[in-house]
Amino acid sequence: MICQDNNLYILFSLAEERYAVPVGMVERVVRAVLITRLPAAPDWVEGIITVNGQAVPVVSLRQRFQLPCRPLQLSDRIMICRSGQRVLAFTIDQVHEVVFLPPEKREEAQGLFPHLEEFIAGTARLADDTLLIYDLDRLLSPEEVANLDSVLAEHGEMVS
Repeated sequence: MICQDNNLYILFSLAEERYAVPVGMVERVVRAVLITRLPAAPDWVEGIITVNGQAVPVVSLRQRFQLPCRPLQLSDRIMICRSGQRVLAFTIDQVHEVVFLPPEKREEAQGLFPHLEEFIAGTARLADDTLLIYDLDRLLSPEEVANLDSVLAEHGEMVS
């Protein structure tokens, strides 16, 4: 079941950094599984996994966020999210917790992270850290969505 509270966020880590995404976008988090490579897929697509009989593309957040790449590890997790009408999966290092971040704890991040600005919905300050809050609806441009759809269609995979 997807939660609709706009103040709840899932904290996760990637390359020893912590990030947040709205709980309402996350369908589930599962243990790492084998990712099937797709020939001719863009660099930011790791491949596909099967979820409930459906092929779901796995997008590399490491590549998108310009973090060092590394092979998938058994301890990794895969976060399955719904962005608009599309289901996408992301490999992450770890899920930490769900936190309540009311509007007064969130700030806009304009100008702070120019190479990530197109993906960032804002920042939030916790007692021990500042988090980047990602907007998964802006993670892929319309051109990238079309490219992804084309690659999936070539391989007979349909993603809704």
